[in-house]
Amino acid sequence: MAQQTLIWEGTFTTDQRDALNEMLTEIYAVTSVAGAAGSATAAYPKTTSGAQTLLAAATVDRRVIISVQVTTVFADGDGAQPTFEIGQTGETDKFAATTLFTGAAAGATFSLAGTLTANTALLVTATAATGTTSTGALAVTAIASAA
Repeated sequence: MAQQTLIWEGTFTTDQRDALNEMLTEIYAVTSVAGAAGSATAAYPKTTSGAQTLLAAATVDRRVIISVQVTTVFADGDGAQPTFEIGQTGETDKFAATTLFTGAAAGATFSLAGTLTANTALLVTATAATGTTSTGALAVTAIASAA
């Protein structure tokens, strides 16, 4: 397959996100972005805490494309907004440090890519929001293929 470059500035609409997921599914030859081997989608509300496994470990290095959509604006309110980092076992901020999402607007999207090291899981590690009016939430989709 010829190399293709995707450049996007701004936010994705739901239809555009679905179209991108279809293209990625075709490129990586998985049958479904949500649920096929090597791919997963999950929502992370402001109450999420600790390391959450998005993709289980595999015995080989894998290329991974991670699409993150902010579903609720990140704001401190009367406490502190939640924090999220995306990485792998032993390197929890390999793909995204907490600062990437600090103050992020609802609808903002982030595309991350890299190599998920053999025998490590893809993790979304969170610290829950504090206070009653603090906000912030993500939806994360990851597609992995053998490197």
